[in-house]
Amino acid sequence: MTAKAVRQSLIDQLTAKGMTSAYYIDKVDEYMTHWKIHQDCWKDIKKRGLRVTVTSGNGFEKDCENESRKSMNDESRTMLSILKTLGLEEPTAKGADDGSDYM
Repeated sequence: MTAKAVRQSLIDQLTAKGMTSAYYIDKVDEYMTHWKIHQDCWKDIKKRGLRVTVTSGNGFEKDCENESRKSMNDESRTMLSILKTLGLEEPTAKGADDGSDYM
């Protein structure tokens, strides 16, 4: 999903609940800030992997965990907290099969 689609999905959910004041829109924008950071972390992990080689202050190379992994988890937690505060579901693309016709 694109950032625009994610934001619109959240705005649509708020509108359906009658929650259209500036406070709620600001919370969506806050969510989007965290969403973008989360996406950047994901791209870094895909590019460099879960473990990276870094050079320490004394010039030695060492293998350590990619910091984007922890950051991505922190961003996910914050994003879920914002959704919970607003009483919203995770964003979905319009027309996506959500399995609601199951049985």
